[in-house]
Amino acid sequence: MIVAVLMGRKLSKGFPGKNIFKVMGRPLAQYPMMAAKYCPLVDKVYISTDDEALIELAKENGVDTIRRPAGLCTDEALGDDVYVHAYDLLRKRYKNIELFVLLMCNAATITAETITEGIEALRKNKSYDSAVTVSKYNMWSPLRARSIGPGGLVRSFIPFETFGDPKTLNCDRDSQGDVWFADMGVSIVRPRCLEHIHSGLLPQRWMGTKIYPLKQWGGLDVDYVWQIPSVEWWLRANGFSDSRTPYDRKGTVACLARVDAIYRTPPSETSRHRKMRLDKNEHTSGIGKSHLKNVLSSIDPEVISSYPESEHFYGMLARSLRIKREELILTNGSDGAIKSVFEAFINPGDRVIIVHPTYAMFYVYCDLFGAEKVQIDFDENLDLPVDKILEAIDPTVRLVALPNPNSPTGTVIEEKDLVSLIKKAGSRGSVVLIDEAYHGFYPKTMLGSIRRYDNLIVTRTFSKAYALAGLRLGYAVANPAIIRALYNVKPMYEANAVALRFAEYVLKHPSMANDYIRECSLGKEYLAGRFRSLGFAVHKSHANFLVVKMPGINNSLAAKLGKRGVLVKGGYDAPGLRDTIRVTVGPKRQMAEFFRIFQKCL
Repeated sequence: MIVAVLMGRKLSKGFPGKNIFKVMGRPLAQYPMMAAKYCPLVDKVYISTDDEALIELAKENGVDTIRRPAGLCTDEALGDDVYVHAYDLLRKRYKNIELFVLLMCNAATITAETITEGIEALRKNKSYDSAVTVSKYNMWSPLRARSIGPGGLVRSFIPFETFGDPKTLNCDRDSQGDVWFADMGVSIVRPRCLEHIHSGLLPQRWMGTKIYPLKQWGGLDVDYVWQIPSVEWWLRANGFSDSRTPYDRKGTVACLARVDAIYRTPPSETSRHRKMRLDKNEHTSGIGKSHLKNVLSSIDPEVISSYPESEHFYGMLARSLRIKREELILTNGSDGAIKSVFEAFINPGDRVIIVHPTYAMFYVYCDLFGAEKVQIDFDENLDLPVDKILEAIDPTVRLVALPNPNSPTGTVIEEKDLVSLIKKAGSRGSVVLIDEAYHGFYPKTMLGSIRRYDNLIVTRTFSKAYALAGLRLGYAVANPAIIRALYNVKPMYEANAVALRFAEYVLKHPSMANDYIRECSLGKEYLAGRFRSLGFAVHKSHANFLVVKMPGINNSLAAKLGKRGVLVKGGYDAPGLRDTIRVTVGPKRQMAEFFRIFQKCL
């Protein structure tokens, strides 16, 4: 973990408003923010400030804020103390901080490449305390420095004897060798430098004593207006203009690199049709031929050739759920709803709490949108430590994602615990997403709480109990403000015309889903009993599947079943799921047929 911290206050020394003074159309502080944000090795960026203008700028640039105490906002307060204050807060938040990247809001002469160079230098040589930008200013050699004495006359700032025999000294600016100044562009330091701040080399003690120089030219921190032209010269020489930055292309490349790094399971080349499909928790029976015929008879060529019209179905679904139209948005499955939440609320670097193991797309979307995963693991008994989720919710968390029931565990979080999580998240400015993809099989819901908690989103699907997985239709329910945000990121048409016709039909015939849910309950009870009769442990499940412990034979058994045309899920490597298979349940007659084949594979 590498954390960057910028320092800047409202009434800092120098000319008023220097930190937000615009250079080439951008506030001065935006340049070090960009350098940190575009450095691929920096995981999180903060600013320590009391300045509301800087806080707003930080939000616009995806930088989090540390509210700087009043005692550290005075002319007497030292930079040492500001950085140590930030360090003390962040080391409690992040357990394994490797390095701190320390920046100043008035020091624009820094690039992401230089930060990367410093990080790599420290990783290569563990004895270095820090890596610090330095610029060569031979014209400011200590030999040429002067002070004004008591009589008002100029005199040597440092006794000439300090430099050797005064008779050998001359006015050549290079006569004393190169003179390097710490230009405040960046100081990349190890935590020990901040833990033992009083052992560091004056005057910037946060640098420690073994300081690696990151050589550049023309670096400076701005205190006077007359320095601005120098900064602008430096910025233009390093690829900035009024309309472009050197990061414009790098942002695209970094995004592509992030996408390339995401692992997706390759699609199977073998068709799953005409097999007993008990591996993906689909409806095992389908909607029935007579129902299929009824729906297809309502679909004419105009339905197919026209763009979909969804408002009629919006009204039907809202009435069915007893909510308002403005509290609802249709999506491409609940998966589409989840993606829309990430699109609307997550910026690169935001923290997202997820449980593990869970629905695979939560991991994918965290990586795709550059979020930092805060992962709370189930234990070996598939118990989830809700207290750890509560503890993890802090102002840095943007989203808490909780499938309920969860897949692949089949476990649930009780309503009282969900309420505690939603309340704490709300007090910290976090959104809570509860995915109820298995609603029906587990009747309890948080949908009725969306008006009580304005940070709550509930997502559902028509894929499970309603037998429409192939048509990809789902929805999200939340307060109107959140729905408007999700509407802004939705595709042109959120559902296709055929899916809408089928969904209208199943809503008009609720017994189709209700009867199937009852049949699945009986099938699950039957199958769990048969597994236990053979000595296999079966985890309690609140969804349309069972998780069965089969030590030593789970993967080979899944393969044997596959050869007989029966698909189940195995191969887990997560807490509580090792040595297990997951079996989708259906009506009792299907489960009896499955168990007959299962026994032959033992």
